[in-house]
Amino acid sequence: FRKVLSIHLFIKKLNWSENWLIHIINQLVDENIITRGDGGYILSDYEIKLSSREEIEVSKIRSIIKNLHNKPFLLKDIISKLDINPKRTADLLFLLQDMGEIEFVGENFWLDKIGLDNIISDIKLHFKSKDLLTINDFKSLTGLSRKSAIPLLEYFDRKKITFRNDNVRFQGSELD
Repeated sequence: FRKVLSIHLFIKKLNWSENWLIHIINQLVDENIITRGDGGYILSDYEIKLSSREEIEVSKIRSIIKNLHNKPFLLKDIISKLDINPKRTADLLFLLQDMGEIEFVGENFWLDKIGLDNIISDIKLHFKSKDLLTINDFKSLTGLSRKSAIPLLEYFDRKKITFRNDNVRFQGSELD
């Protein structure tokens, strides 16, 4: 279900030299068989077609995520609530990510798009009245524990929603 595959995955799975692989990939790109995507390569005619079983599994995952009330979650949180193979569950999460419904925020944490947008809105409001955001401010703002707040703050730093200086964050260039 992964839409984008990295060159490192190709090297690992095919056990080819990087130079040879790059040559082949460039040829496939020139022939419009694959295209360069965000962090890897995509089949040009890539289209997701789910079986009825897969539709049911995705529906179950969506339901679990909805019941998490826009809070970051771990893969194991989903696995523990389903009777689906863990690898398959991970693949289905990547599918939901490709569909724009959830986002991988780091350190094995995922967050649904609605929750992510809500937190970004809360950060915007915070910066309207204050110049900096502490970890405790963020925890109070989101109701998250330190364990899930830190990876999320680091995600926001990478996305330039915030930028870190020591242990505080300032408004990032992409927050506007």
